[in-house]
Amino acid sequence: MGETIVDGIKIKPLVSGLDLYLEGREMRHCVSSYVQICLKEGRRIFSLAEPGGRRSTLSLVPRGDEFAIDQHKGPANGPVSPAAAKAAQKICRLYTLKHLAAA
Repeated sequence: MGETIVDGIKIKPLVSGLDLYLEGREMRHCVSSYVQICLKEGRRIFSLAEPGGRRSTLSLVPRGDEFAIDQHKGPANGPVSPAAAKAAQKICRLYTLKHLAAA
């Protein structure tokens, strides 16, 4: 799943250690330390950017054949907007469908 837009929110997959480092620095949370977790557990991390500039970071974790939302945090581990929370649910469903289709 490459960069896409869901309900007007830009979704960017974070696929490298540098991506995670930059997201952690910009968002002031610990996602930069998730490189090994992503490799070992298959976790997927996404950066969400709303049209007004509000940002959040979404973590999906594999659960059997599906993915589930593990964490969804705003800057400094703060809350996310209702729009971002709704988009996260859609991203989770889309990512699960893509995963199942690839299997």
